[in-house]
Amino acid sequence: LRKLKRSGVKIKPDMPGDPALGAEGLIDIGAGFPAYMQGGWSIDRVISRGSRGEGYRCSVEASEPV
Repeated sequence: LRKLKRSGVKIKPDMPGDPALGAEGLIDIGAGFPAYMQGGWSIDRVISRGSRGEGYRCSVEASEPV
């Protein structure tokens, strides 16, 4: 329980690529997502990738800002 409180809630959305995304930045999740995900999140990690089939995509790991 202490570890969960310390680490907080994390999300890992996969989204279209955006070169403006970077660690320590903020991302605002809108109304198209479940209620618990909506609002501001602090980006911990971004993995960018590209392929002919999928195009440019980003995997983001984010946590609730403190």
